[in-house]
Amino acid sequence: MRLRSRTLLRRAAPAYVLLETVIATGLLVIGLAVIGAQVQKSYFGARQMERRERALMLAESKLAELDTGLIEFESVDEIMEEEFGPLFPHYGFRITLQPTFNEDLNHVTLEILHQVRDYERDEFDFDTAEVLQSLHTFRMVERPLDLATDFGMEEKQVEKFVEAAGDVGVNIDASDWDPRILARLDLEELISFVPVMMETFGLTANDLQGLPPEVRQAIEQFIGGGGDDDEGEDVDDFDDGSQDEDDDG
Repeated sequence: MRLRSRTLLRRAAPAYVLLETVIATGLLVIGLAVIGAQVQKSYFGARQMERRERALMLAESKLAELDTGLIEFESVDEIMEEEFGPLFPHYGFRITLQPTFNEDLNHVTLEILHQVRDYERDEFDFDTAEVLQSLHTFRMVERPLDLATDFGMEEKQVEKFVEAAGDVGVNIDASDWDPRILARLDLEELISFVPVMMETFGLTANDLQGLPPEVRQAIEQFIGGGGDDDEGEDVDDFDDGSQDEDDDG
């Protein structure tokens, strides 16, 4: 009996080893599959987060264009759908303008869309594209600004401001003035026009802090240059007077 038991155990040993190998291999495969799934999930999660961050950046740029007048609507209940171009070939946007219970406010819905495609061959399908970001905001209904009524300027001040702006190449309608024209001016026109506005509205150099550094520096040099010329004229006049006194003496 003992010899028979030992013989059976010897014969069963390879089977136990094979069974243990199969179980260990199975556990290893399952473990690797779980790890691979987690890595893949993390990868797709990171890609999705990257797309959402880019969509938020693109949404901010479109809101800025909307505020500066680069995007204009012809009527309420209008829907604008466009692509972002070759720089962001897989992204598009949709802007919807709707009225509200307040006649002075419009409801703006901005959606950033994403669709992987061949930019040169495939068109962007706005109906099937994925919505990455959906932003809602309100904007005032555009209306003209009257310099005399809205800013309390006197007629002479308005005429002086319009004339000074025209001298630097900026045409202004005193009864229908859109401040967003500043965004359409080139750098030279802006540098020439800002000192006119500063003088008219009583602004100081501290009010220029919100401008880009290169624009602020150019305006300060423009204003300072004019001041230096005036000082130079005063010095010349003073020297001429001194010379006259010496001649008289």
